[in-house]
Formats: sequence, C-alpha cells, structure tokens
Amino acid sequence: MVYIGKSTDVMAHEAWVTTNTRWCEKMKAEAELMEHRVYPAEFMPDFPSYRINARKCSYGTACNLARFPCKWAYYEQGDDPFKPTV
Repeated sequence: MVYIGKSTDVMAHEAWVTTNTRWCEKMKAEAELMEHRVYPAEFMPDFPSYRINARKCSYGTACNLARFPCKWAYYEQGDDPFKPTV
C-alpha cells in the first residue's frame, strides 16, 4: 500500500515524565513522582493531548524491596506519603 502526501509514522510516543519532586520521609531523600504518558501520533480535537497509563516514584523499587507499604511502591494497599494534606 502506498501513502501519498502523508507520513507513514502513525506510532504513538510514550515517555516517563517527572511531574513533581517531594521529600520522602521513609527514604530520607527527594523523590521524583512520575507519570507514564502516551501521546497520540496525530492531534485529535476534543481529546486530551496525552493519556496517563501509570504513576511511579523514583524510589518505588527500593521501597518495595524494603517492604514499605506505599502506594507509589507497587502496592495496592498502603499509605500515600505524597497525598496533599490541605
């Protein structure tokens, strides 16, 4: 099939984007909060510019291995230390 006048690159773009940086009391360090975003190949009006597939913390794996019950450390249950208090 031959496409004329249009790019054949119709793949979506995926990226982990840092959305916030917060102090983590459990790890005693600055943690980056990230979102896995999927951007469409073409602009579509009336649709969001990206879709969020997942969220994670830069210390998620370390917290999981240390068995900290944190929602950002791949646990379904647990506390959310980055939840806004206001």
